[in-house]
Amino acid sequence: MDLRGLRERHWRLLSLVAEHALLDSECAAELMFGSRPAAVRHLQALARAGLVWRFARDDDRTHRAFYEVSTNGVDALTARTRASGLPVPVNLGGAHRDQYVTNHVHVGLVRAAKASEGRAWLYSWHRGVEAAAGMRRLGISSVYPQAAGTWLENGRVLRFLLHVDDDRHSLSSEPPPAAQALAGYRLGRTGIPATALLVLASTAEREAELHRNLTAQPLPVPVAATTPQRLYALGDPSAKIWTPTSTEPGRLVRLIDVAPY
Repeated sequence: MDLRGLRERHWRLLSLVAEHALLDSECAAELMFGSRPAAVRHLQALARAGLVWRFARDDDRTHRAFYEVSTNGVDALTARTRASGLPVPVNLGGAHRDQYVTNHVHVGLVRAAKASEGRAWLYSWHRGVEAAAGMRRLGISSVYPQAAGTWLENGRVLRFLLHVDDDRHSLSSEPPPAAQALAGYRLGRTGIPATALLVLASTAEREAELHRNLTAQPLPVPVAATTPQRLYALGDPSAKIWTPTSTEPGRLVRLIDVAPY
């Protein structure tokens, strides 16, 4: 591990990679740099220093390079964070479920905010492990949001918790309904720290099932869903891709409109 020549911007980038667990150069450019070549140069410097691993996915025809913080990177970042007197984030650099699609939402909101010319802003974004810990402190158990965030647009505010529908199941059983992952929110003694719950449903069928179940058994806050197909088609999570529960089936609204104003 050779740390010579690394500057503050390299360490900021390493923290960013560790926070997201997995980043490609395009995402790094959107989140931190003004151009993709600049992001690639800095990521390659981290790779040469042994602080990140570089790989390509077999199923990606674009052969896009992904970067993941290495064991040496976690150790170096932990030591640097402690030396500065700051707390080390929980599960620093650790992989989390559905990290790729979760990062896609994060980067998409950052991109949408930049394109809005000041009308919109992603005020905050927290990893799932941090969001889940916050739920436990409020007495809300058995819920595992992948992220928590605050989106501002045209003077309005939406605080959301993001869930990714898990339709994986064993050979001997069917996947549980998507609404089951949200049932724990009914047990919160002090309320839910969000104005809406967002769900990335794995299929349109599970999205429709989610809305049917929540219409029959509502939650304390509004719920809106979309599918990866709609998300990837536009690349903009703030756009009109969300279907709220308790509205006419198939009605699409913008992110800021998923909760009553």
